[in-house]
Amino acid sequence: MSQGEHSAGMGGGAALALCAVLFVASAFFAVAPAYGPGFDEYLGDQVYGERSLAFLGTGDGRWLDLYDEPPALLARPGRPELAARAEQLEAPHVHGHLAAIVAAASCRVLTDGLGWLPAIEAYHAANLVFLLPLLVALLLVVRGTLGTGAAWLTLLFLAAQPRLVGHVLGNTKDVPQVGLFGLSLLAAWHAWSRGSTRWLLVSAALWGSALSVKINAVFLPVILAVWWWLFARGVAPVEQRSGAAAAGRRGAWKLWLRLAGTALLAYVASWPLLWRHPQAWWRHVQFIIGQGHTGTTRFDLSNLRDWLAATPELVLAGVLLGAWFGFRERDGRRRALLGLCAIWLAIPLARANLPGFRHYDGIRHVLEITVPTAVLCAHGWLTVAARVGAAPRAALLGALVLASLWTLGRTHPFQLAYFNTVSGGLAGVMAGGHRDAGDYWGASYRRGSRWLNENAPPGAVLAVPWAEHLVRLSQGSAFGPRTDITLLPLVEPLAYDEVQGFDVYAEALQRGPVYVMFVTRGRSEGAVTRHAAEHGEQVYPDGAWDGVRLLNIYRVESAP
Repeated sequence: MSQGEHSAGMGGGAALALCAVLFVASAFFAVAPAYGPGFDEYLGDQVYGERSLAFLGTGDGRWLDLYDEPPALLARPGRPELAARAEQLEAPHVHGHLAAIVAAASCRVLTDGLGWLPAIEAYHAANLVFLLPLLVALLLVVRGTLGTGAAWLTLLFLAAQPRLVGHVLGNTKDVPQVGLFGLSLLAAWHAWSRGSTRWLLVSAALWGSALSVKINAVFLPVILAVWWWLFARGVAPVEQRSGAAAAGRRGAWKLWLRLAGTALLAYVASWPLLWRHPQAWWRHVQFIIGQGHTGTTRFDLSNLRDWLAATPELVLAGVLLGAWFGFRERDGRRRALLGLCAIWLAIPLARANLPGFRHYDGIRHVLEITVPTAVLCAHGWLTVAARVGAAPRAALLGALVLASLWTLGRTHPFQLAYFNTVSGGLAGVMAGGHRDAGDYWGASYRRGSRWLNENAPPGAVLAVPWAEHLVRLSQGSAFGPRTDITLLPLVEPLAYDEVQGFDVYAEALQRGPVYVMFVTRGRSEGAVTRHAAEHGEQVYPDGAWDGVRLLNIYRVESAP
């Protein structure tokens, strides 16, 4: 196809984007009730987002004194998580609060204002604010460069990556960074394509905003620099605007200063804590540098292995095909876009395997690579389909669609536990001792709480020996356990004394039965879970997936 054929019909591109937006938004709200809060969301994000939003609404700087105890007036009926104590929260300088502010605003509108959704669903709906613009930009860029078929397949292969889908439904830390990260790169692509300085400034602003969500975005300029050197500098832009040309003549250094200033302004503007406590930035830097010395002292390929194991085989095959065909592509613009996607995929993975970098929670810390993965996969399979006859082409594309939809449906609602068949599946990976295999964020506690509300007797006693804060800070809400259920104080979210927790559990068993609820994950096991499994009765009927029980609820009567 010619470039004109690819980019013809703006109406067609708008229709494609609108269909994608409606599909993703509808699917999100249809399945969101299955997901509770993720482990990190109650460690500060909700409190800091609400306080920052209160400051923006009132101008009262005391709301930004985030190192102080959360004020009592922050808590509201049905929002027990806002009553978290200061010692239950991460320090406010660990990462920026832009995503948390948007999520708090989503709760104000969808829960407090309209009453449409429980708070946790409204909170997670903030992901759509970052994801849907990325989808629109991505599909328009892919359609204009690789064709409409590639754009549709890109959407399909985004949905075919279970880990991405799972995080979209329950992770307001990494998904907003994926959206801003991708939008910044696509804005830079558009700036190069049109020779536009204005779009470079947009890209810089998006990059600064991404940095205020998560520090991973600091590597984005490296992606652009490598891409420019390898793929873009020899290809003429579609349109050379006078403003960009004039900026080049005045000196590139002035442009770089404008870009740096724009990024810095966006970074500070999207993190209100820095307005009242600018010293928090240096504490943030010190924290990040300290984190960089907590990993191994050698190259660690576990993140690469996790990506290979947690991505469906047909997607991995498509990525290899897409990279190969992209390398052989002769059209300069098509090759430039595929090259950008290849580097967008490679550099975050390489960064995650460097000495000093910690690896945990599967591919959560490189989640931005799922976007270029989908583009490369779409191009790879579409190129194969174009080289065969009509009947084999229809069969191949039909099989890809069915396989992707099957994967999407089969993994619900345990997408974060997905491992492909080649890796041994979830059971094989868990047998190998993988520390993050399972429901590693405890999002299924919402389903367990629902079962307890329907089946536990009045005044029941509950022990949650891992991620107890997800249950305690949900109790009494629309997605937590009943208030008459007594939750034993076994564990704090940021500190765990296993001996003390077991003593509390053992003492409670002297008085009567105890329900023990926990997710299956290597790091969640301890004395309480072992005792419950050995001496209790498994009463929860619906916690298994892929041959492994991921959510457990035992009723224990035998005291140690």
